[in-house]
Amino acid sequence: MYRFVDLVAYTGARVNVLPTHDPDDVKAHQTSFRMIKTDLENAHCEAVASSPKITDVYAFDIYERLENEEDVTVQEKNSFKKFNLLNFYDFGEEISPEFVKNYSKPAVKQVFTNLENITRGKTVDEALLKMRDHELKRYTDILGMEW
Repeated sequence: MYRFVDLVAYTGARVNVLPTHDPDDVKAHQTSFRMIKTDLENAHCEAVASSPKITDVYAFDIYERLENEEDVTVQEKNSFKKFNLLNFYDFGEEISPEFVKNYSKPAVKQVFTNLENITRGKTVDEALLKMRDHELKRYTDILGMEW
């Protein structure tokens, strides 16, 4: 840190030392920021859950506009996120804000995918063989070669 300060000062910039703050003030600010972050997350989850359902065609249109960096409204983004959640979990009903909050995390999606893969076979060994065959097919398709 001091090396950086020395380099900045060497360029001719004026360096001032910031005053220290009371640790209680810092903790109060941290608590305030956490509450604001939680409120924003809850508002986002509510917005996604209450956004209108969209069709496959409209979702693809939104996807293309996002890929091309074209303008997409916030409501369209929320509807697109809702569409992706509904399709990922094959969930046909309305979703709640709690569903959005709990099940849109990448780690939760990975657990769901792993559980889905493990239950594809009648036994764990059979499921693992199916997973191995699937991965082998994927790699041979990508690399274009046989093993």
